[in-house]
Amino acid sequence: MSVILRNKTTGETKTVKVGFSWILFFFAGFFGIPLFMRRLYVWGSVFLVYWLIYAFGAHFVDNYDAAWAYIDVNLLFLGLQIWIAIKGNEMTAKNPP
Repeated sequence: MSVILRNKTTGETKTVKVGFSWILFFFAGFFGIPLFMRRLYVWGSVFLVYWLIYAFGAHFVDNYDAAWAYIDVNLLFLGLQIWIAIKGNEMTAKNPP
């Protein structure tokens, strides 16, 4: 389901889907590219930094405690992806073009 938003002063329209965003769920973790495309620059930057921590953190896992910390980072990243998939379309609708 989609909603068409129209700016009364400029006449510009914007179509936004309602509900869960599968695109954000699967691809927001990939450098935050879908978020940058939706002009959600702050969240795109958060995902980009988190991806860098996630990607380069594997090189520092050398003991048992570090492995558990890396698992915690993975679970937090998954939770963040689920949250952005649920809230992403709403944030896109509220974001001015």
